Amino acid sequence: MFFLDDDGVKHSLPLGWTDAASVDVFVALATGRSPFRVDDLIVLADLVVRLSRAATKTCKANYAGDVR
Repeated sequence: MFFLDDDGVKHSLPLGWTDAASVDVFVALATGRSPFRVDDLIVLADLVVRLSRAATKTCKANYAGDVR
């Protein structure tokens, strides 16, 4: 999905973030019981792993051990 801002600059959004996308089957069947789709959670988990690995390479101390 593309749109122009007030200055005429072109931007994009994933179609799934808009109401222009067709209804997701999982979302329809969940009928509000689950705010997340499985595919989106898998992508998020992968991103967390990649960011964690990148942070581990750049951090000298392990501050993640103090997080509860």
